[in-house]
Amino acid sequence: MRATIRKWGNGQGIQIPKSLLEEMGVKENSRVELTRQDDCIQIKKASPWRHRILEERLRAFYGKDITEIERVVETEYDWGKPKGSENLR
Repeated sequence: MRATIRKWGNGQGIQIPKSLLEEMGVKENSRVELTRQDDCIQIKKASPWRHRILEERLRAFYGKDITEIERVVETEYDWGKPKGSENLR
């Protein structure tokens, strides 16, 4: 099967036949993963996206358990009286 790469907005795209997408179980707006191997582009169905709670996101970001993450204590600063046009009334 052959296809042609065409201009699509600021990028380029390829039209994939509906029958091929149906065989893969992919439809419009489905998420796919693209990988490059040498001179090939592989398209496969993306694993289902799962909602993560904040604790899971923090653990992934910091690489440690939430109990080991330092708490940030906010301090209020007095920068003096307003000067210039930042004085809002």
